[in-house]
Amino acid sequence: MTPSLAKGGKVVPSLADGDTIWTNDKDKGKGSGSGDKKKDDEFKMDLDKYYNMVEDINELLRLRNLLETNYNQLLKIEGKTGKEIYDNLTKQLDLLQQRY
Repeated sequence: MTPSLAKGGKVVPSLADGDTIWTNDKDKGKGSGSGDKKKDDEFKMDLDKYYNMVEDINELLRLRNLLETNYNQLLKIEGKTGKEIYDNLTKQLDLLQQRY
């Protein structure tokens, strides 16, 4: 069914081949419209995917901060720096290698 100009239709130039197509504002929403809905769904799915990735990153950052805080607390309790711990470990390794 082609909408007529008398019913509020308008002539719109076609972008594909230079011909004109008829549209009618009353006919909007009729038909499948699956193309637009599919694009919207894909867009929403992409947004959901990125949102979930950001949430995962934030959770990992919180975990890293927690581990870093625990590590710093352990260093304060032991009263040693990372260099001192490393030196201690190398000395222990040297002693174990000398024994065996």
